[in-house]
Amino acid sequence: MHSDEKGQGGGPRTWIVGSSSFIAENYLSQYSAVSVSGRTLSGLYPEEDDTVINCALNPEFKSNAYLEANDMDSQIADRIASSRARYIMLSTRMVYGVGDYRGVCEDDIKNPANFYGENKLRAESNVLTMLGPRATILRLSNVIGFEWPANGRRSFMSMVLGRLRSEGEIFFDMKPGSLRDFIPVEFVCEVIHAIVSRQESSFAYRQLNVGSGFPCACSDIASSVIAGYGSGRLRVEDSGKVDEFFLCTKRLFEELGISCSRPSLLRYCESLGKKLSYA
Repeated sequence: MHSDEKGQGGGPRTWIVGSSSFIAENYLSQYSAVSVSGRTLSGLYPEEDDTVINCALNPEFKSNAYLEANDMDSQIADRIASSRARYIMLSTRMVYGVGDYRGVCEDDIKNPANFYGENKLRAESNVLTMLGPRATILRLSNVIGFEWPANGRRSFMSMVLGRLRSEGEIFFDMKPGSLRDFIPVEFVCEVIHAIVSRQESSFAYRQLNVGSGFPCACSDIASSVIAGYGSGRLRVEDSGKVDEFFLCTKRLFEELGISCSRPSLLRYCESLGKKLSYA
């Protein structure tokens, strides 16, 4: 539900920037928030104890060297710095690097290997410098959901669903048993809402990994989607590419008591396949 009114009883509001993004669309389908365009930020006027969530991302920020003009997170933090508003920043597991790393924790060494990871790590530092304890940074793993049609977002699940629907198969050019950390978009929204619903003084940490917290083979994700769809196959041309990872989510559970299990993740993937069969 979208809203531009004060919260219930005239209390704090939630603002969400980049309302057309995948995560924001899912959040707005479940929770009330004021939608703000990420292009101008002209409608962003938080006050008192409001919370601002940024889901906007400049494509140049993801694919090029750091430029302040492309850093939406720092721009928003600067805009709200003089208020009492809290800020939820969506970061990425890419700040840790790419390759084979398992059970990586928030305080582990950061070794970003691409512009996206480098830029988000710099933005995290900027945001914490400007907002201190009013900021909460969520480092996301592979966020999945019903992404068909893909609407321009090139993700693992959008490619899985798109290929299955158009060609009756899922194609991998990597080792099918590669282990990665997948998390449903609804889980991410639940985490965000749990933070919105609590006072910042009750948090012991400013950065939280948000993932399933366990490794899952990409082939198991694909097989569950195919099972739900009712037909199809997994075709593999192994190029030898490996990018295995999963995040340690102990801190997330300690703070919010929220976790994801392997059976629930695979059931969720099966439900995506079933939904695709009806689309």
